[in-house]
Amino acid sequence: MLAPVAGRITDIQVKQKEKVNAGDVIGTLSVNNVKNEILSETTGIISSINVNVGDRVIATDTLFEIASDE
Repeated sequence: MLAPVAGRITDIQVKQKEKVNAGDVIGTLSVNNVKNEILSETTGIISSINVNVGDRVIATDTLFEIASDE
C-alpha cells in the first residue's frame, strides 16, 4: 500500500502476519493536523510494515505490504 499524500504516521493499528479485510483501518496519516485513516485496499495478510509511528512519508512511499491469504 502506498501513501496517498505526504504526511506523518500517527498510528499503526495492525501487526505483521495479521489478517485484514478490504476497507479495514490499518493506520492513520496526519496531514496538516488532520488525521486520515489508511484503509486496506484488499483482503490478505500483512506481510510487511515499512513505517513506524512518527515517520514522515511522501506520496507513493510504500507503507504496508499485504499478501494474498489464499
